[in-house]
Amino acid sequence: MTPQLYLKLQAQIARQTPEAEALEAQSAALQPAIDSAQAWLDSCQASHDAAQAALTEAQAVEGADTTAQQDAVSAASTTLESAKTDLAKAKAPQDDAMAHAKQIRAAMAQCQEALDDGGLTLTEQEAAEYALTQDRATVWARIKWHRDMCKSEGVKVGDKWFHSDADSRIQQLALVMIGANVPPVAWKTMDGTFITMSQALAGQIFQATAARDMAVFAAAEQHRAAVNASADPLAYSFTATGWPAGYVG
Repeated sequence: MTPQLYLKLQAQIARQTPEAEALEAQSAALQPAIDSAQAWLDSCQASHDAAQAALTEAQAVEGADTTAQQDAVSAASTTLESAKTDLAKAKAPQDDAMAHAKQIRAAMAQCQEALDDGGLTLTEQEAAEYALTQDRATVWARIKWHRDMCKSEGVKVGDKWFHSDADSRIQQLALVMIGANVPPVAWKTMDGTFITMSQALAGQIFQATAARDMAVFAAAEQHRAAVNASADPLAYSFTATGWPAGYVG
């Protein structure tokens, strides 16, 4: 078992334990209402049984009028069915809560079994250190993604912003390599307007792109150092400061 899986299983158990306990507490809180509904059902059953016994006794008397006893049995039956419905309604939320809690407990037991069979044991300090290392790696991956996005946010030469995505970089590099033979073509800028390309402008764009790349790289490394020094890297905000400004359309 890898430390990553070990921590994942531990985290699942820690996360699901209070959830299961809350469902079990909810079930326990519903019990008084269920007991009350059961007591009412028992009382209704007793009344029904008594009415039925009275009817049976009356029917044993030849020629006796049993209308009243039959009405009593009918009324008791209606009340009894209503009590059964009330009990079912009272028990339904508890049944749902206990079923969900049982599922969670089963999942927790599987996690614990995997931990027991995994052949790996980490102390709290070791687990915390490994988790911290993983969190820092996670944030560094996010920083690198943001770094690459920043490299594509354009470069400013004079009062114009020029594209800095991969395709544009290839085109601009080609212009620099052409040198004095750069054709005076109309070059589209990031605001949608055109400017005449020249050897000097191509060189300025190339230099601006290189300078931006270095600034972006430096910002990423500064944030990386801050993340590595942070005790809570997942809470560290790296997008708001340190990065060179990009084009805002």
